[in-house]
Amino acid sequence: MSISKSNLDCLTALYATSTFQRILSGGPLDRELLLAAQVALINARIPFDVVYTEPTGRVPANAQLVINVNPNLRITFIFFL
Repeated sequence: MSISKSNLDCLTALYATSTFQRILSGGPLDRELLLAAQVALINARIPFDVVYTEPTGRVPANAQLVINVNPNLRITFIFFL
């Protein structure tokens, strides 16, 4: 299953939004930003997954937002919580 041209256009448009500009800027990624990204992806009907990892002695709590562009391409953002 590949992403349709219209979905690719939606993803490109999402990257231009303030939410995704903040994500792409390299600054801290927090819960509020993660939730805003999820809402934007749902509204655009773009498939994604979120995986939460509890903190350990080595790794801080984090959530991975994985945008499934097609079976061969995934875009992952890691939010340290």
